[in-house]
Amino acid sequence: MKLFKKKYIIKKDVCRQCNICPVECISGAIKKQPKELPVIDQARCVACGRCLSQCPFRAIRECLRINF
Repeated sequence: MKLFKKKYIIKKDVCRQCNICPVECISGAIKKQPKELPVIDQARCVACGRCLSQCPFRAIRECLRINF
């Protein structure tokens, strides 16, 4: 088992709700409701980084999560 796992978070103050991240997410881990910020389902996220690289506003940040 890996000690750390990548986790992605959406910076609320930077996100412009452009809807690119849910479209680009290959695992379907990012969902967005109208007039709301996108939400990342960490259990479905495969940590590919596609959302991070595709966001034109750099609103997605990579973090490390400690596995216990």
